[in-house]
Amino acid sequence: SILSAGIAIAGKLLATNIPSTNLTLLSVGIASIAFLPFIKRSLFTNLSKHDLYILLIAGFFGIFLSNVLFYQGLATSSALHASLITSLIPGLMLICTCFYFKRLPTCKQVCAFSLALFGVFFITTDGNFNVKA
Repeated sequence: SILSAGIAIAGKLLATNIPSTNLTLLSVGIASIAFLPFIKRSLFTNLSKHDLYILLIAGFFGIFLSNVLFYQGLATSSALHASLITSLIPGLMLICTCFYFKRLPTCKQVCAFSLALFGVFFITTDGNFNVKA
């Protein structure tokens, strides 16, 4: 989407001067403050300590570490490549989900993944699909 492309461009500009950990803390902090008014306190009262532990671990690996690696990659790569790799994440999640739950994807999911993959190939090849031996 347009927002994720903007994040890649802004991140590329900032990642060369600011460490990736600081960028992640800044972006997660701003997002947390922005969403704070919409969080209901009753949402967390029914969670056990084990659930909170799982939530913290998932947040660390799913949000924090993912963003640190994203910004670290932006420091060494272009914003275009970072956006393309990011656009493949839903397809990768589809494949992992199929293996984990041991079921085949639906026709809609296969079509959406194929369309996304075609878009990535189209952008990376500039629309030139001629294969030279």
